[in-house]
Amino acid sequence: MPLSQSTINGTSYYTDGVKYYTFHRIVTDKDPFYIFACRDLGIPETKKFTPDEEKRINDLAGTGMHQKTKYLLLKNGQATQMPYRVSVPDVKPGDIILREVAAPPRQAPANLVKCPHCASTVPPGPTCSMCGKPLKP
Repeated sequence: MPLSQSTINGTSYYTDGVKYYTFHRIVTDKDPFYIFACRDLGIPETKKFTPDEEKRINDLAGTGMHQKTKYLLLKNGQATQMPYRVSVPDVKPGDIILREVAAPPRQAPANLVKCPHCASTVPPGPTCSMCGKPLKP
């Protein structure tokens, strides 16, 4: 099933309904992946990183052929392994890179109400669809 873009709880993802990916659009073929990794990991983009930050950034962004990036490339609607040219990822402006993440929590629709009698969350109306009692006490 091809990936489609979806916004859940204010965050945009590419998803097939099972796997979820955050993403970045490549602006130039010289875009350094460590910048995207910093953003994804919540690490300020600085010239100097702690050893732990550096390890986490390199683990995600990769450092070449011996430690490849964990980012995937969106190609023909599918998440594919990143192709490499010499020792750098082969990306072009406009390409989208993906990072697999845990499925986001789904929020209950805002228009549901809680029944004062059975504590179920139900659509608004004169009576509870679960217990049949009036929703307004």
